[in-house]
Amino acid sequence: LFVAFDMTYHWILPGDRFAFGACGGLFFANGKDEARAPGHYYGLNLGPVVEVGIIPRLYLHARFERIMAEDLDELAVAGWRYGGGATVVAWRTEGADAALQLDVLKTSASTKFAEGKRDLDALSFIVGLQFAVDPLLY
Repeated sequence: LFVAFDMTYHWILPGDRFAFGACGGLFFANGKDEARAPGHYYGLNLGPVVEVGIIPRLYLHARFERIMAEDLDELAVAGWRYGGGATVVAWRTEGADAALQLDVLKTSASTKFAEGKRDLDALSFIVGLQFAVDPLLY
């Protein structure tokens, strides 16, 4: 189980075809290691985003994030999350839009338990809602 609250800032280039930005957020993950009791992790992620418009209202994006987390025993976890996906804009006005976002992200992280180093890798399939606002129009 992985619950995340992300915010992404996009700088959209003229023509609505390319965008660059940064994303960051907080997450909570619940997982089980074979050699330990179930682990509950909380942390943050931060990294760049690149987006390309394929056709009107369909965008492909790539993300690369650094993750830093701790479990409830304050055991540090560090790693990377990377991947990409598609965004389909379902509703658009002059200054805002709402979209459906589909992502596939690979998480590669590790920590050191008393028994030695453990890899905490995961593959995530994410379905989300995205709301975008042009701050210059409001």
